[in-house]
Amino acid sequence: MSCSSASSTAGAALPTRRAIDVPAGAAMVLFCVALGLQQVAIKSAAADIAPLSQIALRSMLAAILIWGLAALRGIQWRDFVAGLGPGILVGLGFTFEFVFVALGLHYTTASHMSVFLYTAPVFAGLGLHFLVPGEQLAKRQWWGMALAFAGLVLAMAPSGEGANAGAMLVGDIFGLLAGMSWAATTLVLRRTSLSEAPPLQT
Repeated sequence: MSCSSASSTAGAALPTRRAIDVPAGAAMVLFCVALGLQQVAIKSAAADIAPLSQIALRSMLAAILIWGLAALRGIQWRDFVAGLGPGILVGLGFTFEFVFVALGLHYTTASHMSVFLYTAPVFAGLGLHFLVPGEQLAKRQWWGMALAFAGLVLAMAPSGEGANAGAMLVGDIFGLLAGMSWAATTLVLRRTSLSEAPPLQT
C-alpha cells in the first residue's frame, strides 16, 4: 500500500464532527428547558413523594421506553454489551447526578438547583481541555468561563444569615456535585467508544 493510500485510509477512519447547527441548538434549548422544569416538578411534589423516589421511578420508566424503542430500531443486546464498560460509567455518572439533585432539593430552592446543575458545561470544558485532543480552550474562553462561574456564585450566594442560609449552601454544594457528575458523563462519552455509538444506544 502506498503512503498516499495509507494516509487517505487513516483519514477516512477519523470521525467527522460537525458544528452545532440550528436544529441541534434548538434541541439543546428544549432539553435545557425540560431539565429546568424537572427541578420545579420534583420540588413541588416533594411533600407527597420523596425526590429520590421520583427520580428512581422516572428513570425506570425511561429505561423501559428506551429499551422498547431500541428493540423497534433493531438495536440488539450485543450492541449494548459492546459498550457495556463505558455505559456503566455513564450510568454511574447519571446516578450520582440525580442523587445529588434529590438530596440538594431538600436544602435549596429549585431555581438554585437548576442554576448549579448547569455548571456542568464549565466542568466538562475543563475536563475536555486536559483529556481530549482538539478540545483545548483559548485564552478568551478561559476568561469567559471564569467570569461566568464567578457571576453564578455571586448571584446565587445565599442571602441572610442563620440556619436557612446554611441549609441553602449545603443544597447548592449538592447542585455543584450534580453538575460535576453530569460533566463526568460527558468526558466518558467523548473518551470512549460511546462517542461513535448511535444516540439511542448511548
